[in-house]
Amino acid sequence: MNVLVKGWKNLTWYVGEIMGDSAYERYLARHNAVHSDVTPMTEREFWRDRVNFDETNHSTGCC
Repeated sequence: MNVLVKGWKNLTWYVGEIMGDSAYERYLARHNAVHSDVTPMTEREFWRDRVNFDETNHSTGCC
């Protein structure tokens, strides 16, 4: 049973990484490390910007 639980947790983590579930957390970590003096985007702004990404808008990263 423990193996099944561990396997399920690993699978859900993997699918979450593929879908970008932790993208905002990674953005915040990088932003705080590099630009701690500037207010980061809200999660809503981050995802809106990421969904509306085009060649003229590259602001989903902090740099």
